Amino acid sequence: MKTKFQHFALVIILALVGIAGNVAAQESVAVPNPYEPEAVPVHPTLLDKYKEFFPPAVLKVTDGVWVARGYNRDNPVLIEG
Repeated sequence: MKTKFQHFALVIILALVGIAGNVAAQESVAVPNPYEPEAVPVHPTLLDKYKEFFPPAVLKVTDGVWVARGYNRDNPVLIEG
């Protein structure tokens, strides 16, 4: 049983070393600085909805409750007290 495990571990280690060697041999691709992603077409309805969240704002919901909107993908809530 121990011998089978040792052989299995050896095969896995050799496979990982082979994969690591292939990855290390690949040439790196130069990325222009600064990186400009491609423009992606957006449905007009979605674009209108997106504009509702900008400019970023901190909104008072009720006494002691605030919501930050438009700063990132989530809407953090601050509850005083």
